[in-house]
Amino acid sequence: MGLLFGCGGGDGPAEVVDAAGDSIEDVAVDSAAVDSAAVDSAGGSDSAIDTAVLGDTAASSDTGASSDTGTTSDTGTASDTGTATDTGIADASGDTGGLAASSDEFGSASTLSSFGDLYPSRHSILDIGATTPGALTLAPTLALHTTWYSDDYGPLLYKSVSSDFVVETAVVVTRIGSSAAPSGNFNQAGLFVRDPATSYPGNARWLMYNVGHQDGRLAREAKWTRPATSGASLSTLYLNDTPGGSLTVQLRICRVGGTFHFFHRHPSESALVEEAFVASTTRVNGNGAGVATPGVSSSGGPLRFTVPMASAVQVGLMVGTWEPPHDVKGTFDYVRFSAVSSYAECTKALP
Repeated sequence: MGLLFGCGGGDGPAEVVDAAGDSIEDVAVDSAAVDSAAVDSAGGSDSAIDTAVLGDTAASSDTGASSDTGTTSDTGTASDTGTATDTGIADASGDTGGLAASSDEFGSASTLSSFGDLYPSRHSILDIGATTPGALTLAPTLALHTTWYSDDYGPLLYKSVSSDFVVETAVVVTRIGSSAAPSGNFNQAGLFVRDPATSYPGNARWLMYNVGHQDGRLAREAKWTRPATSGASLSTLYLNDTPGGSLTVQLRICRVGGTFHFFHRHPSESALVEEAFVASTTRVNGNGAGVATPGVSSSGGPLRFTVPMASAVQVGLMVGTWEPPHDVKGTFDYVRFSAVSSYAECTKALP
């Protein structure tokens, strides 16, 4: 609804840049990718969407490499009741997967039922418009390890997608009762892609891209979790600090074949930026970090995961808390989907 980034009319050309600021290519993006004004649907400022620098940098000794083996009996399928919306019907934008029909601007609470709600016991707040008008608010159950790492898991709202796709959201992650940054370690919100065959313990297959208070700093996280030959599932996470401590961001995940690409734009950034692995600054952690993630070069470059995943996956919104203080919520402006056929389409305007 335009709370985080303006939604004025008119598409226009914008430059997509890499993490070093170099041009990748010129693409057409909608005004949500070039207007950094945080306004509500009536044109006024929304105090819940805070684009100011959030300077909470509480230190933490948690590295994210938990020894928790996730000894839950939950198979990850019991509450998987979401309605698939991949109709295969072309829309007016040329989206031949029909995925644009899965998009939601969160203008009406009635659309909440169109999402699959995996693990409903894992969220303490879920609403459209009640907490913040024109936005979806999601908060985890405020308990230890209620987020996605190894065999631990948090809430997930998703649509079923069976084609190559791009998904985008605009989100701000804050404490539940204020616009301040969360200070608990790995308190986060963002995008998620899950293989429905995931089960616990030891057979998780998913990835996510989020923003939050991570390993003592304010950062974006890209994480890949895979099955283990024995024991707990293996997670590898990559952390890049946000500019100026920003926790307001547009996030995109784009799947092309077996490769997943990640893009972000904070209010201080004039264009989408492809997430990068920078050897000198990107922090790498997790119980699976000893094995390189396919697609990520140790010498640096775009952070891309070329990893096995089912053709039909669950794609949507996550939020989570790993360590106390457990005080975090994600405020999502929208979620938008489109089918793609090439990397060049990963940064296209979304319907």
